[in-house]
Amino acid sequence: MPFETAVNEQIPRVGMLAKLRNRRGVIASVEPYDGATEGRLHLVRIEYTDTDGILEDTILWEREVSTDLLEPSALPRVESDPSMDPGEFDALVRATRWEALRPFLDPKGSSQKSEFSIASPFFGAVQVDDFQLVPLLQALQMPRVSLLLADDVGLDKTVEAGLVLTELLLRRRIRRVLVLTPASLRQQWQDEMKSKFALSFDLVDRQETHQLQKRLGLDANPWRVFPKIVASYHYLRQPDILQQFLATCHADGTGPVRAQLPWDLLVVDEAHNLMPSSFGRDSQLVNMLRTISPFFEHKLFLTATPHNGHTRSFSGLLELLDPVRFTQTTEFKPDERKRVEEVVTHAFGVKDGELVGPLPYLPPNEYSGQLSLAGEVAVRRAKEIWADIDTDLRAFTKREAESLTSTLQRVLASAGEASLFAVSAGGLPVPGTNP
Repeated sequence: MPFETAVNEQIPRVGMLAKLRNRRGVIASVEPYDGATEGRLHLVRIEYTDTDGILEDTILWEREVSTDLLEPSALPRVESDPSMDPGEFDALVRATRWEALRPFLDPKGSSQKSEFSIASPFFGAVQVDDFQLVPLLQALQMPRVSLLLADDVGLDKTVEAGLVLTELLLRRRIRRVLVLTPASLRQQWQDEMKSKFALSFDLVDRQETHQLQKRLGLDANPWRVFPKIVASYHYLRQPDILQQFLATCHADGTGPVRAQLPWDLLVVDEAHNLMPSSFGRDSQLVNMLRTISPFFEHKLFLTATPHNGHTRSFSGLLELLDPVRFTQTTEFKPDERKRVEEVVTHAFGVKDGELVGPLPYLPPNEYSGQLSLAGEVAVRRAKEIWADIDTDLRAFTKREAESLTSTLQRVLASAGEASLFAVSAGGLPVPGTNP
């Protein structure tokens, strides 16, 4: 009887905040069950509020070793709970004050109210350039973020994506994030997100999957366990891995019907590798991206070469980014060109000797100005690289000299890439290419 009395004092109800297994969650459903000898038990489904581990769990409440319930409107139990550490309390007070003042602060001066407050630049260990804030502000104006970051090589598109990602996390608009990159860039993405934005991403590959299954069991699925993942798109395109990913999305129609998509944000680096073909069959990478993209609420595609000279391929990439606004076509209509300007950012220009952007898409009869700006940027960047070298190439090893020469060639070639992109975006045919 004493056991039943203690249990009755804490009978879970839907909507109550619960703490168990060192995690907090909200009780989503409660089903009573009358046992033969143990009295009434409760089958409870709890949805966890943190991002560590699985999203929800179903438990027998009376079988849990240590549980605690808190009414939705109840105050903290000051008579029984230990007091907060003084250092943590001071940090909480300072953070609360800063958060309360942040919407009313403006970088131009303390006397002016901010017209459009953003927080991610203050939470990152980066020196943000002006043009890197343009994609962030553009993303915040979208109910559903769909952006193609087409800045030139070396302009830190990773930082731009990190700013957007951090801002959406701070605003609690996203929780589950998947970053798809070439295999050689996985570690770099993980390190930069950790060092620059204090965001912990897990690398998912076969080795990590095997380690996870050793810890949690053979049924453990890394796509369900980890909330923020970096993976290679060549790894995800494999049929067994893709099927494992789709199982977490209930792509076969099984599982509960949810009002929101199973994933929040998809980031694809070097997206030109997943560009649809202008003729013939699409690659396995394209088919993989086309299969998984409907399960993401927001999408960010990163590439320095968004246009390969074929409008059909470029429009197909935009269709994967936002199928509501774009369809794969061989020629953009005037209203479609206007939509391209809304989803593509392209920082490539010079103003008063400084790099600025994004440049707007120009009419066909004005594209020559875009070409001259692209050439000016490339030449200036090449001069900056040479200015940092205080000796000639003979002082370098053969490998270092080849690497430096290759870097300069890419810088100068970027002018040609930007020219091709500007001409195609303006609707002009590119010499030597087919639409």
